[in-house]
Amino acid sequence: MVVAPKPQLFEYSQNDYDSNPPRLSAIDVDPVDVSDDGRLGVVGESHYQQGLKLASGGHVAGYDLDSHLPAIALMVPEPSNPFDNSAVRIDVVHGGRSVTVGYLAREVARHYQPHLLPLRQQNRVARCPARITGGGSGKYYGIYLHVAAPSRLFAAAVTGPEASFASSTQDLIRLNADWFCTVTKEEAHQDVLARCADHCSDIEQPGEFVLDFCLAAKGKYRGERVIEVRIGPDRVGELTMAMTNRYSLLLDLIHQRGAVALAHGHIEQDDRRGYQVVLHMPRDPARPRRPEWFDA
Repeated sequence: MVVAPKPQLFEYSQNDYDSNPPRLSAIDVDPVDVSDDGRLGVVGESHYQQGLKLASGGHVAGYDLDSHLPAIALMVPEPSNPFDNSAVRIDVVHGGRSVTVGYLAREVARHYQPHLLPLRQQNRVARCPARITGGGSGKYYGIYLHVAAPSRLFAAAVTGPEASFASSTQDLIRLNADWFCTVTKEEAHQDVLARCADHCSDIEQPGEFVLDFCLAAKGKYRGERVIEVRIGPDRVGELTMAMTNRYSLLLDLIHQRGAVALAHGHIEQDDRRGYQVVLHMPRDPARPRRPEWFDA
């Protein structure tokens, strides 16, 4: 696969879409599907807006998860990258070729690259679903991946009612870390996240976040119950309404037991969006089975 050119450090404008077309590369390796049980952000998209516009077909993504534009991404390790030898480049498949749209964050890439390099040596590359966000007049495109944690990249999905969703320690219940779930509203809590970032930045040794209910203070769902995310007593964000609906039953069950819900997670730093929280959550708690310890 052709190595991507060095990113151009320009300020994005609408004219850049027309004056700087992306370079397409032939896909000369065999894609290997990896586990999609997770969600992972991509960084550096501002340098690859033309590629994202091409991958999106020029369409504009809506604000809710269902309106984000589907894509297929390739995770390409770059051990010879002159800026970071643990780099992982993200390409999007477009027809029979691929176009670069960003990279994994440095602190995340160093955990993924060791799992991706053996594929590279076999002339293969990891492939996973992705979603494109944003677009439109004066707005950046973005992209995130549906991909599992590094240690679970090649794990088969565990399904069915027998999958436990948590473990218990006295009055604390720690949720299983099956996939990644993003958090919103972190922009109002950058000071707290900055203080905690050094202790929660490692994707393989994550920190613990408290989950509780609160009422949405503004926006479309103002006054409705949403799941709040805290580090200790300090609020750092909340789940989207879609993710709140996904995990509300589980959180209600934990509260019925008089316990506190904890989720593992890590903090990522993005040059444009600041500190971002990624929770490691159970895969499918829509109908959680009560483990034997739950009613003890």
